[in-house]
Amino acid sequence: MKSKVRPGIAMFNPATGTKRCSTCKRHLPIVEFMKNRCTADGYQTSCNQCKREYWANRPRPLFNPALGTKRCSTCEQDLSINEFSKNRRTKDGYQNVCNGCKHDYWNRWYRELRKNADGQTRLRRQWNKYGLRSRLKRYGLTHEQYLELVAHGCAICGGPPKKDGRYSRLAFDHDHQTGEFRGLLCSSCNRAIGWFRDNPRFLENAIDYLRPRQLRLRGA
Repeated sequence: MKSKVRPGIAMFNPATGTKRCSTCKRHLPIVEFMKNRCTADGYQTSCNQCKREYWANRPRPLFNPALGTKRCSTCEQDLSINEFSKNRRTKDGYQNVCNGCKHDYWNRWYRELRKNADGQTRLRRQWNKYGLRSRLKRYGLTHEQYLELVAHGCAICGGPPKKDGRYSRLAFDHDHQTGEFRGLLCSSCNRAIGWFRDNPRFLENAIDYLRPRQLRLRGA
């Protein structure tokens, strides 16, 4: 897991180019700290020496193939292997932290970001970035194909994305039975065909319902 920023403990002094290690409490040159873009000053809160000592002396997660259990490196409990997510980079093929501890960590991280406006903006940016990447992969589209579709606007009304406070990007419309990608729609058109339950007959009835009124208005 990434190091947490604790105000008042890990201190960086730009004038002297030093920082206080949160573990050994020593003021060391900034080159003694690894970079970390998640911290306020861009460096780890613990120095390299303390990091090496920690990883050398930390309790090793134990995997017992006979019992099908593994020890979590955070809560240090022996749990069923089903409580760990798979990770092909580890020797036993599973994460060293159980799902419960991992979820607790991300929930705390999420709540901390929700406390201020900057954190909420960061959450939205991450969702837009990773949400778009997953959708392109899901529907087999390249980024160039996506940009070409965006340039044409909504596939129904041809307009740009509707910025109604929640949606500011064209939605990926797909067939709910086959999962096949159909096109990009603005939030209004996407909700509209959803309310019509993707039924062409209902849309045709709506057109027949609206057409006489349009003709009367034009005639007037």
